[in-house]
Amino acid sequence: MRSFSLLDYSIVAIYVIASLGIGLRFAGKQRSVEDYFVASRSATWWAIGISAIATGLSAISYLGVPAWVFAHDLQLNVMVFLLPLSMLVVIYVFVPLLARLRLMTIYEFLEIRFSVAVRTFASALFLVLRGGWLATAIYTQSLLLAELSQFPLFYCVGIVGLLTAIYTVLGGMEAVLWTDVMQFFVLIGGLIAILVTVIVGFHGNVGEIWSIAQANGNTKWIDPSFSFVQLTFWGIFIGTMVDNISTYGSDQVMVQRFLTSPDVKTMRRSVMFTGLLTVPVVILLAMVGLALFSYYHAHADLRATLSSSERVIPHFVLNVLPSGVSGLVVAGVFAATMSTLSAGFNSLATATVVDFVQRFRTHAPVNPKTDLHLARAVTIAWAVASTIAALFLNRIGKGIVETFGTISGLFTGPILGIFLLGILTKRTGAGAAMIAIVAGTAATWWVSTTPAAWVWYAPTGSFVTIAVGIFASLFLPNRKPVEAEPVQSVIAGV
Repeated sequence: MRSFSLLDYSIVAIYVIASLGIGLRFAGKQRSVEDYFVASRSATWWAIGISAIATGLSAISYLGVPAWVFAHDLQLNVMVFLLPLSMLVVIYVFVPLLARLRLMTIYEFLEIRFSVAVRTFASALFLVLRGGWLATAIYTQSLLLAELSQFPLFYCVGIVGLLTAIYTVLGGMEAVLWTDVMQFFVLIGGLIAILVTVIVGFHGNVGEIWSIAQANGNTKWIDPSFSFVQLTFWGIFIGTMVDNISTYGSDQVMVQRFLTSPDVKTMRRSVMFTGLLTVPVVILLAMVGLALFSYYHAHADLRATLSSSERVIPHFVLNVLPSGVSGLVVAGVFAATMSTLSAGFNSLATATVVDFVQRFRTHAPVNPKTDLHLARAVTIAWAVASTIAALFLNRIGKGIVETFGTISGLFTGPILGIFLLGILTKRTGAGAAMIAIVAGTAATWWVSTTPAAWVWYAPTGSFVTIAVGIFASLFLPNRKPVEAEPVQSVIAGV
């Protein structure tokens, strides 16, 4: 095992300096929280789409997806082909709502449609969900940094959180968008470097790489059986559809990217572009996992020194990749996580300021500069909180993908369910909605205590929320006009 070289450190340093430089480029341009949180609604469709993809591809995906394929198979990855279909649902159900109401947070709709209590509850669920998501992303990248640099994990966690917080606080959403664009190409470059290195190691024989993986069951992509306990096709199919629609339609982290669009046409193009471009990116992640499995299978001495599948990429970086290429891959991991963290810090601050501070402020409105200072302070607070939380994740004892899937599944289902009730029904009122989201959250937490696989958490929460909301509306019907009917043709009038 070699040490990280000066060239490797230099490449990573250049990348980090470039990210900070973009943040400084946009520092001081914001004059209001709208400038800070939604980039004055002036972004281009392709930048929004790339930003959304980069946001979703944290170190959780960058390290976790290849590690999952390395240890298991392709079953989780094949569902990426459902993403364009999920995006059509978002375009026709959620985008008209977002474009017409010109929201700052998606949860403002819930107050328009139901009540402030429903809005507050859903926004609070989001804060807990994405706070845990950010902690997982920081911890995952810190594992790599600790392994490569031999620094204690504690310091690595702090470094990752601090670097990202600097340019996020300075430049706001506009800096987040453009650093995401740069980071996207860096992280793709790192994945291609790994794949090319493995192919060269097999003398260009791609068929041999596939054959080794296939012989050991790693190319399996569909298990047609049905099980609530094991990961099979139907659980992954249903769970993926719910998660995709929830993430891109009712999750502030992703939705906030689309809210930077100047009009509905730009928003639709950016949403579909995200769905289409994500497919080859996830395929590339899966192929890296298969390539690494075959390489380690062909090099038994190398595999004997691998402590766990979760560490396969950092292990490969230190033991196989040449100097310079290693730096590119590590820069890719940095890019994957920093894009996620910047988006998360910014969106958590948005929900906190808009859904809580501004909504419940009793004194007269303050001037825009004061609110802008508040936005930056809250962004720093979330960066610190997520970084501290990351220090405790090593006690969970699960894999990267499963840890994130568990955290995400506990909250995405009820949030999606309450939005669908608000958009697709007229009869559901504030009382029924509040009962529904509480019931959906409770059901999700209950199912998490059973042997059920984590892919069922979100579908359970969504189904229970919708079912309870419809049933409760029989006794607690809506008493106010439906003021936010974004898609008249699909409101069923339940």
